[in-house]
Amino acid sequence: VTSGVFGVTIGLRNMGNTATTNIKCTITLNGGMFESINESYQDTIASLEPGAVVYERIPRLGFGPLSITVSVVPENAGKTTKHTEGFLCGLLFIVVRNQ
Repeated sequence: VTSGVFGVTIGLRNMGNTATTNIKCTITLNGGMFESINESYQDTIASLEPGAVVYERIPRLGFGPLSITVSVVPENAGKTTKHTEGFLCGLLFIVVRNQ
């Protein structure tokens, strides 16, 4: 998860030695001023070659702390979950902590 203008950008990279297939990705955003942001996005990526990266961009306008959880479940590998804390200021998202 990276900082950027026009919302949140998430890069999904295949770190393995073989292609991963039927990758189910869930992205959850929570926070904002008065906890007004509570959204979940789901996508399926057909295939990802070793070392390849696919970017998901979520345009978001708001203000306040934002918590992002990304869960990836490929058909031929184990589940991976990452959590990020950041701050949303208008269209600018700033990553504070990436786990």
